[in-house]
Amino acid sequence: MPGHSAYCASKAAVISYCESLRGELRPSEVKVLTICLDTIDTPLTRQYRYACYFLMRADVFADTAFGEIQAGSSCRAIPWKMGVVAKLLCVLPNALFDWALAGRARKRRLGEL
Repeated sequence: MPGHSAYCASKAAVISYCESLRGELRPSEVKVLTICLDTIDTPLTRQYRYACYFLMRADVFADTAFGEIQAGSSCRAIPWKMGVVAKLLCVLPNALFDWALAGRARKRRLGEL
């Protein structure tokens, strides 16, 4: 997403790390659940100057994540709608992906007009 490159890179790194860790720890009793989440409603996120489409209350996220842990899931998107959007973006041809994001404004940084 325009203006989110560092965040996207760090999120991808954490997902890859969790997937690798899950494989490494498979022989042990330690289980790894990779949770891909969208924006949680907090005092910090309430200050965002851009739209948060799948904003989720912290207690709802916690209950959902706990349910996934109890179910023995290995990887989940919370909320599920964000997972659908992410999957769709992954299968788009690059030209269509670039076109879809071309008109999207870049996230402004603090101090920018």
